Amino acid sequence: MWPMISFVKDNSMNAAAHHLGRGADWRRVRSITQKNLLEPSKARSYIPAIIEAARLASKGAPSFSSNVDQYSARCALDLFCSAFYGIFTKTTDLQRADPRNLKFCADVLRVERAPR
Repeated sequence: MWPMISFVKDNSMNAAAHHLGRGADWRRVRSITQKNLLEPSKARSYIPAIIEAARLASKGAPSFSSNVDQYSARCALDLFCSAFYGIFTKTTDLQRADPRNLKFCADVLRVERAPR
């Protein structure tokens, strides 16, 4: 978790910092997030987006046949973004994905693979 916290702080990503911190700010954000993700009525609203993100991601599988780790990480990010942000990042489709989403994905993967 520390590499992610350092990355977020170094890149002035203040909104993300609230999800990674401690104390009152973290508790407030966590309570809102948890309630909005785990309530069955709320889950029904984002499950279709996750299903669509998975359908879109599955089309990119052949492009990553020699790098399943990269494909899995991109799928996870695509599904997370569909549920949490309500957008389809499509990072498993290197030809059609928005370059900003590909950069975001590369940044997340770089941080995730940083030495701990």
